[in-house]
Amino acid sequence: MTFALRLKKSVAHDLKRIGQPAAKKVWAAIHSKLLEDPRGAGKPLKGHAGVYWSSRVGEYRVLYTFSDAEVWVLVIRIAHRREVYRDL
Repeated sequence: MTFALRLKKSVAHDLKRIGQPAAKKVWAAIHSKLLEDPRGAGKPLKGHAGVYWSSRVGEYRVLYTFSDAEVWVLVIRIAHRREVYRDL
């Protein structure tokens, strides 16, 4: 089952900030892994278990949440691993 992709408005800015080569890798990972199996593509965040998940794509992380019942994945943030967890 493929999940529908939803993006927070700020994700477009995040993709521009990380640069085109990295953005292509992240975008490919979202479509190949994340939309097919959101639980298997990442790990739940400690302190936010069950709400926020994190998927690793090289040096970058994709923060997301999803709904099994409504079959969607919401990408919340994409950033370098040292920045992504700030201000959660």
